[in-house]
Amino acid sequence: MQKININFVLLLASLTAFLLGLAFWSQPPFDPDLGWHLFGGAFVATHHQVPTADLINSFSPRWHDYHWLAQWGMFLVYESFGYQGLSVLLGILSASFALLLVAIAKRMQLLRRSPLLVLIAVILALFLMARVTSVRPQVISLFMLGLTLFLLKGKSTWSQDLIFICLAVLGANVHVYWIFIPILYAIYRILPALLDRQRSRFYQRMAFLLLLSFAALISPYGLFHDRDGWLWENYALLFDYLVMPDAVSSTIGELQSAFTSGTSAALLICLYLMIMARGFRKKDLATALPDLLSAALGLVLAIKATKFLAIFALLSFPYFLITLVRISRPFRISILAPGKALSSLLLLAFCLLTLVRTLYLFPRAADLEQQLAENLPIQACEKIALLPLEPTAPRQHVRVLTHFNYGGWCRWIIYNKAPERDLRVTIDGRTQWFPPEFFTKGIDLYNARFGWLETLKRWDPDVLLVSRDKPLASVLGLAKGNWRLEHEDASFVVFTPVRVVSSGLVVTEESVGTPDLQ
Repeated sequence: MQKININFVLLLASLTAFLLGLAFWSQPPFDPDLGWHLFGGAFVATHHQVPTADLINSFSPRWHDYHWLAQWGMFLVYESFGYQGLSVLLGILSASFALLLVAIAKRMQLLRRSPLLVLIAVILALFLMARVTSVRPQVISLFMLGLTLFLLKGKSTWSQDLIFICLAVLGANVHVYWIFIPILYAIYRILPALLDRQRSRFYQRMAFLLLLSFAALISPYGLFHDRDGWLWENYALLFDYLVMPDAVSSTIGELQSAFTSGTSAALLICLYLMIMARGFRKKDLATALPDLLSAALGLVLAIKATKFLAIFALLSFPYFLITLVRISRPFRISILAPGKALSSLLLLAFCLLTLVRTLYLFPRAADLEQQLAENLPIQACEKIALLPLEPTAPRQHVRVLTHFNYGGWCRWIIYNKAPERDLRVTIDGRTQWFPPEFFTKGIDLYNARFGWLETLKRWDPDVLLVSRDKPLASVLGLAKGNWRLEHEDASFVVFTPVRVVSSGLVVTEESVGTPDLQ
């Protein structure tokens, strides 16, 4: 059959990958953390400084807001284009990430060999990414890591090193994933120099790695910290992630292993492992060792926590693509070779279908508002914002009892409705600097089990936001003499205490003092 210009085929493959990533704009902004991210961005935009005092959580005096730069940008998008703009931003970042994967394949000289296989690898990577991707700073950081890997697959230059410094500094103010930039540099630059016994180059690159590792000091929580801050605060955060106890990781879905999260992620990882194991060659230990180690690192992280699935998709992409091309060689037929008319027509048809699908999935503002209203406590938290509540002494703010999934959103909704009021939530989705038992007690409280009543007594909320599907909603509804129903809708109820609960469901006037995290 007649051949088609190979550049046209490559353009089709790149355009299809871009459209597949762009379709991520159909993801509704339901992420539990988006609410407090927008609140933090609003604070930076309003006060022109990063937050240090915690104005979200009732129990936390200080806020180490290491996402501040990404949050500021996200808030500016929201302020101009609303939630629709945030969804479109997610699509653009995901599409750019997909293009970076194609560009990596091109640098590996595999795109011309088999555009269809590259497209398959991109689709699988995006499918893994979709398991954990939503509107959050993590997606911005993932794009920066994709750019880092793309540069590392090319020739080392001084200008490239300057870009790495800039990416690491920016990344340290966007998301904790910045740490993978020096890690990838060590894998792709230092290891080859060590194996090739290039002593002078090895020492030069080690010195640059040390410089790269200090990037997190260029931060309002580093060299420019306030008087209550600490120079190494961003690094302490990394340690906090490393030693996160099982009590927290087993409680929060994204911190659970990809093999225990109950999603299709485990099957996808197994598919990756089968392909990479089948395509492995001993010579890869010499010719593709950085790609192999990168894939192994991604696998370990995905096994540790579901939240690292997107990192696994990126880090494993080069070696997965190498092995996919190898094992598919016996199954390829000549009429589907790059440039053949049939393969080009199939690729064109898939590109057109992807275009139609992506346009169909474009987020509509009215649909997003409806979806948000159905899945988030918007009406309930707006009601809380308008209640004539006074803080319980010695607190100077109103304490709102919230679930892990809704605390950040409720604080953001209250801020939008009544920005002058100081209402703070009990749990908001952040896990850093909190004792692990704090989260287990919060879950037990909403499930009305174990020592839930003692926790309720110690936390002493001024108002309670409860999802209707939680046992606590039924318990409070039955104790009508103790709790006043202030609001109810299809999904959420709001209660205020009539008097302080002392023991059991007996009501007394005794004060329980200032609650703590224990």
